[in-house]
Amino acid sequence: MADLKTREPSMGLARRRQNNEPEFFQHKVESILTENSYESVKFIEIERLISFKNQRRSYFNDEKLATLADTIKEHGIRQPLTVIQSDDDLIKFEIVSGERRFMAAKMIGLDKVPCIIIHNRKAAEEIAVIENVQRVDLHPIELGKAYAGLLDNGIVSSKSDIAAKIGVPRTQVSEYITFANFPENISKELISNNISSRRILRKVSRCSNTEEMEKVVL
Repeated sequence: MADLKTREPSMGLARRRQNNEPEFFQHKVESILTENSYESVKFIEIERLISFKNQRRSYFNDEKLATLADTIKEHGIRQPLTVIQSDDDLIKFEIVSGERRFMAAKMIGLDKVPCIIIHNRKAAEEIAVIENVQRVDLHPIELGKAYAGLLDNGIVSSKSDIAAKIGVPRTQVSEYITFANFPENISKELISNNISSRRILRKVSRCSNTEEMEKVVL
């Protein structure tokens, strides 16, 4: 996937690249696409595209979206979106990767965007999780959900495996998964207001109930 080659890597992934170590996640995605059927690039109408059911990212920076929109307006969409047919509406496609490009394309009024269509739902879920893990602008709660997704989907077998593959301490993996289990209203407040300090998140995690959490966050 082109996204994996152009997106700014996390510090752990950056260190791995500097050391010329295998890029586990990029190779994993390439393996998924090789092992499962998919269609080459097709242009699909914007109105037929919807968010992926398991999209873990809930906050998009408006300024960065506007910048991306300007780039797409000038140069077009160089990296196709990855999509899968929706189970709920067969004329719709869920966006597995490339939702920022989709949103930016809508901003400038594009009617169609280039897409790669995947036919295997498990493969789509794996790709979505892997790409989310590599995003440096994900909130710790969103990243925690991505880590949990790697475990839930059987892409890795343990928290230690996640830590080893992406170059972060196991304690960080465990901590972020804890953050991902905050009540929905608390998570939404933290993410929408970009409250990402680990000191605050740890304080919230030590609370015994939602009321105590709200006193920390609100």
